[in-house]
Formats: sequence, C-alpha cells, structure tokens
Amino acid sequence: MTLEEAREHFYRDKYAVELTGVVIDEVGHRCARCHLDIDERHYAAHHHVMGGVVYTLADFAFAVAANHEGHFTVTVSSNIIYMDQPRDNRLNANCYCIKAGRQMSYFEVEITDGGGRPVASVTTAGMHLSGEKL
Repeated sequence: MTLEEAREHFYRDKYAVELTGVVIDEVGHRCARCHLDIDERHYAAHHHVMGGVVYTLADFAFAVAANHEGHFTVTVSSNIIYMDQPRDNRLNANCYCIKAGRQMSYFEVEITDGGGRPVASVTTAGMHLSGEKL
C-alpha cells in the first residue's frame, strides 16, 4: 500500500484523524510513522497533554503498520509507559514490528516530541483475524 492509499484507507478513522488530528507520514513493511500537532483540544485541566492523546497516536500508528498489507489485525494487549511531557507542540510516533507470526504480532511504538525527546513507549500485541481482509 502506498502512502496515499494508506491515508485514504485509514483516514476513515474519524476519531484519530478528525478529532485528534493524527497524520500518516510514512508506511513501510510492518512499520509506520505518524504525527500530530498539539493544540488546546489535547490538554487536560492541568495543561498537560492528555495521556489518551498520546495513546491514540500510538494506537493509530500500530493500526497503520499492522494492517496495510492486506490482513486485518486488532490489538489484543497494549502497554504504555509515559516518560515526559512534550516540550513543544508536536508528537511523533515511530511504529515497527518486533515479531510477526501467522496469527499474532508484536510491535513497539516510540513517541517523541518535535525535538526527538522521548515522551512515551508503547508495546502492542496484535492478532490477525482469519479470513478478514482490509
């Protein structure tokens, strides 16, 4: 799937794309890069970026990396470690596959701010739904 095909397909995810503002930057073999520009809608009451925003970016990057090659993969388990608040108005997600099996896969997502400083680390196990295609 090309970058434009991935954008066309995954931009149907209205929550991540329209409400949160996630953008797909790159897709490759079992990998993806996405970003979002932080604005007022992303802040909690204490003016810190909401954890759900960070997780939404990571989950969307996983979906793009795990699903753009034809089979349908869903999250069965995910773990996030929040390390720091971003120091600017950008969040980047770099998702890559650690292990791909017949039925299960394991991915890591690194979330950084615009300066490359770590914000969060996410690991996700995915399950390929047999017989279901994108």
